[in-house]
Amino acid sequence: MSTLSRRNVLKTALTGATMASLPSVSWSSEDAPIKRKGNIRQSVSRWCYQKIPLDQLCEYSAKIGLKAVDLLKEDEWEVPRRYGLICSMGYGGGGEIASAMNRVENHAKIEEAFRKTIPLATKAGVPNVITFSGNREGMSDEEGAKNTIIGLNRVKKIAEDNGVNICIELLNSKVDHHDYMCDHAAWGVEVVQAVNSPLVKLLYDIYHMQIMEGDLVRTIQKNIEQLGFKVADIRILLNSHAHTDHAGGLMYFKRLSGARMIASEGDRPLLERWAHDPQFGDRAGFPAVVVDQTIHDGEIVELGGVTLHAVLTPGHTPGCTTWTMTANEGGRKYDVVFLCSTSAPSGYRLVNNKAYPQIVSDFEHSFARLKQLPCDVFLGAHGTFFHLKEKSARMKAGARPNPFIDPDGYRWFVAASEREFHQLLQEQRRAAAAGN
Repeated sequence: MSTLSRRNVLKTALTGATMASLPSVSWSSEDAPIKRKGNIRQSVSRWCYQKIPLDQLCEYSAKIGLKAVDLLKEDEWEVPRRYGLICSMGYGGGGEIASAMNRVENHAKIEEAFRKTIPLATKAGVPNVITFSGNREGMSDEEGAKNTIIGLNRVKKIAEDNGVNICIELLNSKVDHHDYMCDHAAWGVEVVQAVNSPLVKLLYDIYHMQIMEGDLVRTIQKNIEQLGFKVADIRILLNSHAHTDHAGGLMYFKRLSGARMIASEGDRPLLERWAHDPQFGDRAGFPAVVVDQTIHDGEIVELGGVTLHAVLTPGHTPGCTTWTMTANEGGRKYDVVFLCSTSAPSGYRLVNNKAYPQIVSDFEHSFARLKQLPCDVFLGAHGTFFHLKEKSARMKAGARPNPFIDPDGYRWFVAASEREFHQLLQEQRRAAAAGN
């Protein structure tokens, strides 16, 4: 008996049905594409149908209501546009599955390719280009992650300047891609968080992660329960800001738990997806989540004896929300700050931003506000902000005092973020004055 895999099933379906019907299929030019509700935007991967001419594949895909064709090469990107489709994920020289970002010697070649192809992707309406980790070949996951972070940091500005996502793909190493390094979500998340760019993302393939990590829904629930919680017990969902890496799972957890979603008035349009992000438009999308209650500066959220204070710190997004609370330990009270985000990535438009004209004053207001906040325990939207891994390791090793009590780290982070913001602002003002 032959072993069934996704590739084999697709090939079987292709040769047994599609290849038999597609070459002879014909329809009137007046025939309208099948109308869909538009709740799901479906695409088709080119590699599954390599024996079908690309024009024919695109024509039929449009006919049945698909939106895109995935994994096309640069010289093929224009073909889907003839049929009202796009290439939603393109090859742009991001390396090969077996050899890519985890090898420093590949970085220069990948950067050179991305400098050429990513601007072309923008022109062709290709929102994403793919890259890979590469195989281990004896390399430790720690070294591979370090190298991959270096490589992605090297190219992230190209993505930010052109509004195109660089997506590193998660693949299984048990069945299809033996020895592939980016084979677990935790590894990929660690890398992407360290790079800290809204346009560097994980390409999450349920087929591959189902093989590596089992039932995905139960895996997420299990991780929450290992912390001593139950998803069904969630009553309130809060958010720092409306970017996909912070809001992408809110709809799912709201549906699963029945919890109320509370968010700022400034980010509500972005969370509910009826307004475009002022920096990325609709390129960094996520499932819409209904906001049940809007929160304003200085208001509180209370549950189970815990009180959180909302501190609006806009700039990174119009409704970026820092949360504060008081914790008690050993008879002493500590001021805890959950910092939203104060970064202005190089792709951010600070000058003449018609979609967010008050962005500069918002950032400046937020820095002034954050510098006034009392902080003993510094936490934030990304673990890299406050050195989560390092502090956790020190705490497990018995370090005293608690490493998370870090008022100096908080003040340093805010000051460094403000310096980086003003540097970018000055660069953009000079460029605007020069007519660029």
